[in-house]
Amino acid sequence: MKYLKYLLTLGIYGDFNVAWKLRKLSFLFLPFYKIHLKAHNAYIPKECEIEGDIVFPHEITGCFFACFSKIGTGCTIMHHVTIGSNIIGGGKKLGAPQIGNNVFIGAGAKIIGPVKIGNNVKIGAGCIVVDDIPDNAVCVMNKPRIILKER
Repeated sequence: MKYLKYLLTLGIYGDFNVAWKLRKLSFLFLPFYKIHLKAHNAYIPKECEIEGDIVFPHEITGCFFACFSKIGTGCTIMHHVTIGSNIIGGGKKLGAPQIGNNVFIGAGAKIIGPVKIGNNVKIGAGCIVVDDIPDNAVCVMNKPRIILKER
């Protein structure tokens, strides 16, 4: 009974990395992993490849990872990040992102399609990435524009 209580608490409030590793150990832990995701409104499928531990400073709240996306070790991912595949279109633009090691992804960033993110990259909050980013680069959004409607 004591272990069941621990697993339930871990599944809902625990660390994502622990829940991810328990899920890989046995299918018996899959319900706890799903409870953990549901509690944080997140979707990280089992087909996603995560090489090492990921740091989620604000937990996995609102994060969505596509099937077959790849994430390297030592990444820091903020809340409400989408790492999605591009299912509309054809040809070279279909597929899921591949993210290198030690990548920082800011809050609300969207990485869409078969893009390759290099190692040691920083992606700013709210960025929409649809092209490859080389190693050791910083990606930020354009300056917001103010459009005034004349009367």
